[in-house]
Amino acid sequence: MDVNIQKSGFFEIKGYPVILGEEGAGVVLKVSDGVRNLARGDNVFVPSICLTRGVRYACAEHVHLRRLFQATFGNKYGSFQEHCLVLAEIAAKIPPNLSYEEAASILIAFAPFAVATYAQRPQGIGLTPPFEEGGRDKYAGRPIVIFGGAASVGQQAIQLAKLSGFSPIITTASLHNEDLLLSLGATHILDRKLPNAALIKRVRELVVAPRGTSLTRCLSKTPSKAATPFWRPGVP
Repeated sequence: MDVNIQKSGFFEIKGYPVILGEEGAGVVLKVSDGVRNLARGDNVFVPSICLTRGVRYACAEHVHLRRLFQATFGNKYGSFQEHCLVLAEIAAKIPPNLSYEEAASILIAFAPFAVATYAQRPQGIGLTPPFEEGGRDKYAGRPIVIFGGAASVGQQAIQLAKLSGFSPIITTASLHNEDLLLSLGATHILDRKLPNAALIKRVRELVVAPRGTSLTRCLSKTPSKAATPFWRPGVP
C-alpha cells in the first residue's frame, strides 16, 4: 500500500520537511471570525482528508487546535504535531462518553461503508443516508450481507445498515463476537470459517426478499469470492 501511495501522488508532497497526519481529535484553542459552531475549549474530532478533499477552504473557517487534526494536506494542517488548523464546518464535538483516541478513530472506519453505500455514483451506489431527510429506515425489509462484521469497518457498517432499516442484517465473523455484533444491530452471525458454498446456502435460507428485489451489495474489509453470488445486476 505504501508503494501505491507513493506512485499515485495521493499525498501531494511537493517539498520537505513535511508534516503528515489526517483524522484526529483534540481541544479548540482559537476560532477565527465567523465561526459560530465551535468555541475555545470544545473537544472535537475531524475526518480524514479522504472525506473532504476537493473542498475549498476559506481562512475565516479555520479553527486552531491543540492535538491531532486534519482538513487538508499541508504542514499547517498535518495532525502529527501539537497545533494545527482544521476546517470548522467538518469538526464535530466529541460526546462525553468517548475519549480522544476513540473519537479520532471513528471516521476512518465510518467512511468506507458510508461513501460506498450513500455517495452518488460513481463514488458510491447512491442510497439515501440515514442522516438525511427521509433516509432513516428507508430500506426497511431489505436484506443486506456484510462480510467481516467484527472488524472496525464492519462494526460501523452494521450500525449504519440498522439506521437505514435494512433487515435482515447478516454478517460473517468469528462466533465469539456474536453478542457484540447482535448488540450493534446484526440479526444473524455466520461463522467466518464456513466454506463458500455453505455460506451462500445459509444466506439464501435466511433471506426472503420481496419479489423483484435481491440482496444489497456487500461490503467487506477484504475481497471475498463468496460475496459475488449475492450480487444482482441492476440492483443498487
